[in-house]
Order: sequence, then structure tokens, then C-alpha cells
Amino acid sequence: MKDKTVLLYLIIGLLLFGILVAIAYQIRQDIYRTDFANQVQAHRDQVARLEKSSSYMSLSFKSNSQNTQAEPNNVATKQSLLLKQQQQLYLDFAQTMQFMIHFC
Repeated sequence: MKDKTVLLYLIIGLLLFGILVAIAYQIRQDIYRTDFANQVQAHRDQVARLEKSSSYMSLSFKSNSQNTQAEPNNVATKQSLLLKQQQQLYLDFAQTMQFMIHFC
């Protein structure tokens, strides 16, 4: 009789534990989905801002280029220019770090 009661309590405990684990898993999935959706939305917002910014910059560039030298306005040239600027920034940063390490 005593073994059956212990077994019954053990089964009920395991069942309750399983239910708690299932609820925790569902909550985790909902949080993950919400977080992922927020990240996707933030990325979309950032891309939209960059597109608006780049279109504004290209309009500004077109108006300024009438007074100065005309330059082709295609994506490949812009990417090349940005890549060169990025490389120059990395180079400047590396040189600054070397200078700081050398004198500190």
C-alpha cells in the first residue's frame, strides 16, 4: 500500500514537472520569436533609413556636382569609395593603436 502511494505521488510529480517544462519551453519559444521579429524589424528600419539617407545624399551630391566635377553615380563606384574609406579608417586606427602601444 505504501509503495503504491509513493509511486502515485512520483507519477503526479513527474507529470507536473513535465507540464512546467512544456510551459517554460513555450514561453521561451514566444520570447525567441518576439526577439527575432524585433531584430528583423530593426534591421528593416535601419535599411529604410539608409536608403532614404543615401537617396538624400545622392540628391545632394547631384546638386553639388553641377558646380564641381561630375562623377558617375552608380552603385559600384559608391561601394568602391566606401571600401577605400573603410580601409583607410582601419589603417588609421591601427597606426594610432601602434603609436599608443609604443609610447605607453
